[in-house]
Amino acid sequence: MMLKTILASTIISSALLFACSSDKLTSADFYLYLENPENGLVRKKNINSLTMTVKYLPPAFGVLRNHKENLSTMNYDSLLSVYKNQIVFMLSIGPDTINGNYSNITFAGISDYKNYKQRIYDLSFNIEQMVTLWIGNKEYLPVLSTLECINSLKPGSDILFVFAPVETGDKNFFNNTKIDFVFDDRIFGMGINHFVFNGDDFNNIPSITNLQI
Repeated sequence: MMLKTILASTIISSALLFACSSDKLTSADFYLYLENPENGLVRKKNINSLTMTVKYLPPAFGVLRNHKENLSTMNYDSLLSVYKNQIVFMLSIGPDTINGNYSNITFAGISDYKNYKQRIYDLSFNIEQMVTLWIGNKEYLPVLSTLECINSLKPGSDILFVFAPVETGDKNFFNNTKIDFVFDDRIFGMGINHFVFNGDDFNNIPSITNLQI
């Protein structure tokens, strides 16, 4: 009984830590902070036995993920300034496991190899045409999209979308009080979906105290 009480107290304390905005986090705690829905960086929807999750990936995430093998404090700051010129989201599409669906999405609603190939092509290339980002009253199209994972071991897929200013000095792009990630799904028949974020949540992400992964 005592052990359960200690564990419960630890979990509650951790939840409070990552739901609150602090000035600094270790890199390990930084990842936990990004995953916590209470911090406003994750949005989810369940439609047609599928789950869509949209996550904002801040500049520091990109630096740590893409350059962790040879990162120092000096080049971290330099790289961070580059990554701050873009906005990155990850769209994850998977089965709605909460309601008992565990099927691989690449086979959802299809029965032959021809349609399977088309599904993979749509997720790899055509999906970029189905996503837009609205910041205030201005629309932005992805400058890059990357399909992260399709394999038989993972029932869902992750797609990264990178957005950048339309022109030099585009102040609207960084005046992100309201950000609307719009996915007009023409692959799984889920229709038009809005994932609205508060830009203040992006601006309040704590910085990292060290670069230890």
